[in-house]
Amino acid sequence: MCSALEGLGDAYLRLGEKDKAKDTFHHLGKLGYARGWSRLADMCPDDKGVGAWLFKAAGAGIPGSYQKLVDYCEKWRKFCASDEKWAAYWERHAAEWTRLLKASIARKKLDKSE
Repeated sequence: MCSALEGLGDAYLRLGEKDKAKDTFHHLGKLGYARGWSRLADMCPDDKGVGAWLFKAAGAGIPGSYQKLVDYCEKWRKFCASDEKWAAYWERHAAEWTRLLKASIARKKLDKSE
């Protein structure tokens, strides 16, 4: 079902039906497939929901989502620089996801060497 819905979303994108694609990927995410959240974040990087989508995708280990989430957290850390509490909050998130990103990269290198 996951690949069928993702394929449907891709077909909508090819046909220029961005709203239908967005609805399809959202439905995919709501069904518990984090790939839907990742696709939404890729498709709509300026959407107000992108942060939540990235957290869900990265939390599920979707490839590529760690770096996007680190970038998102860094953007908000800089935006909140004048508010020490919020800047520290976003800095902690960026640091934690950076550690997970590095661990993921190290794991991929290890898998390739085996």
